[in-house]
Amino acid sequence: MFCCVGTIHKKTWELIESSVTKNEDLQDLEFSMTLKRNPMFFVLNLILPICVMITLNMFVFLLPPESGERVGYAVTVLLAIAVFLTISSGNLPATSSPRIPSISLLLFADVVISAVIVLMVILSLRYYHRDDNYPVSTFMRGFVNVSRIIRCKVCCCRRKQDKYNKDLIKWTDVGKEVDIVCGIFITAVICIVNALYIIDVTVGLPGLDLL
Repeated sequence: MFCCVGTIHKKTWELIESSVTKNEDLQDLEFSMTLKRNPMFFVLNLILPICVMITLNMFVFLLPPESGERVGYAVTVLLAIAVFLTISSGNLPATSSPRIPSISLLLFADVVISAVIVLMVILSLRYYHRDDNYPVSTFMRGFVNVSRIIRCKVCCCRRKQDKYNKDLIKWTDVGKEVDIVCGIFITAVICIVNALYIIDVTVGLPGLDLL
């Protein structure tokens, strides 16, 4: 029996230190052990699949709006993350004290990001397929012009900027600019969320101890 327990211990946990304390007043001994979990199982079966699925979310804005698969793609990734959250919850400790596990917070953030991506895709497609008989509002024309100016300054493409100044802004242009802005925004958010997770599991974030 003890050999079996020892074998499981070696595969799952690593013994860091142990100590025994004797209480002089009472006839008892206090044993304490410090264990470290071997992380490779969770890295391969939990963390890496999460990173792959949330990375797939960013590529939804690269799909052509004419394909008709953008909403389905975004919803499929959202459902995949939600199902994976349900499956992985069995391997996570069901506790909130002293704090919620970092991987649970990462999964929740990924679900929220995926839901926001679905809303962004629906919004951009609504603009892209809007009838040109409806005039583009002043606010949306300003949004398109500002987005184009910023991108032209970043890529230093003077010829493209001159072409944009001559073109008439249509609803398809509004949809394309919304895709670009949303794609950049979501990419930045995903990078920040993953960076915060890495910092939390390595050095810890004090603010998360209150959760």
